[in-house]
Amino acid sequence: MSINRKAMKQGAKDAMRQTRPRPIWVTLGLTLVLMLLTVLTMVIDGEWAAYMEMFQASLEGTLLYVEPSGTTSFWGWLLSVALQVMMIELTMGFVLYAMRVSRLEKPGFGDLFDSFGMFFRVIWIYILPSLLLALWSLIYAIPAAALSVLVGGFWPMAACLPLLIPMIRASYGYRQATYLMFDHPEMTCMQCIRRSRDMMDGHKWELFKLDLSFIGWYLLCMIPFVALWVLPYISVTRARYFDAISQDYAAKCPTPTPPTPPTPPEV
Repeated sequence: MSINRKAMKQGAKDAMRQTRPRPIWVTLGLTLVLMLLTVLTMVIDGEWAAYMEMFQASLEGTLLYVEPSGTTSFWGWLLSVALQVMMIELTMGFVLYAMRVSRLEKPGFGDLFDSFGMFFRVIWIYILPSLLLALWSLIYAIPAAALSVLVGGFWPMAACLPLLIPMIRASYGYRQATYLMFDHPEMTCMQCIRRSRDMMDGHKWELFKLDLSFIGWYLLCMIPFVALWVLPYISVTRARYFDAISQDYAAKCPTPTPPTPPTPPEV
């Protein structure tokens, strides 16, 4: 299967136009909530006061570095972690929202909170691919660190950059795991990752080119409020891509039909 990027993007735009409330308002709501949670986390960690002091010093023409002095209590640390977990859940909920926009399933603000219904699975599918990619990164990190110690300088790290290719390929292999988790709650997170890897076999370069096609939109995000439209547009397009390769995978690897039990003989 070869996707038509132009048609897929146009389909995402059409789905967004038909969605009520408009995705831009849902994205704005998510952005405001995430900003609030981020500020609260910074206040607890002491970073907010430090940044404010440095900002005030910069207004006065002074360069000043202030060490954050956050709370060291267990409850303060626990609250900070809880706020960060909430941000992960809401961010993953936006993936589910994008899937429902793509499928015209009457999405709304409530979709952002549906991820809390599968709380631990969402956290695990967020963490597990990162752990696996950290292992892949050792292919680059170990030789680069060894050469840097032996010969010194920056060039060994640059020379070893091709060793990052396996990690990048692996990251594209895991890209559909979150969508699979939402679509197949009966599957474990590891099964979702394996299925994603199978689905992406032969499609990694295709998805990479789709990602590259959004570079111009990312640059436009420097304009205030443009990101409120770009973020859902990219997310819905990626959700449509998942649906497209899911259909392709289902055609290539159909689910086997369980055998029909024999009819008992009539008495």
